[in-house]
This record gives sequence, structure tokens and C-alpha cells, in this order.
Amino acid sequence: MPNNSKQKYAFQFTIKKKLIVNAFINIGLILIIGLYALNQMKLIGEEVEDIAEIEMP
Repeated sequence: MPNNSKQKYAFQFTIKKKLIVNAFINIGLILIIGLYALNQMKLIGEEVEDIAEIEMP
């Protein structure tokens, strides 16, 4: 039953440690998604500026 011992080890963390790990994972994901969104908005802004220059000389 080696798999059973691994499961027991995973559940040995206290609730406090589990919440802290969960918080750091969430903060990391929020940062990644935020940076991706900012990059996409920057690209869209550049495209809008290009279209405005072409349409309105």
C-alpha cells in the first residue's frame, strides 16, 4: 500500500498551511492572467491606432 502512505502525507498539512499554499497559488494565477490581459489590451490598442491612422489621415 505505498499509494496510501502518499495520501496520508498529503493530508498531514495543517489547515493553515493548506490555506497559505492555496492563497499563493491563487495570487500567482491572478498575476499571470492579469499580465496576459494587459498584454492583449496593449496589442489591441496598437491595432486601433493603426486603423485610426489609415482611416483618418
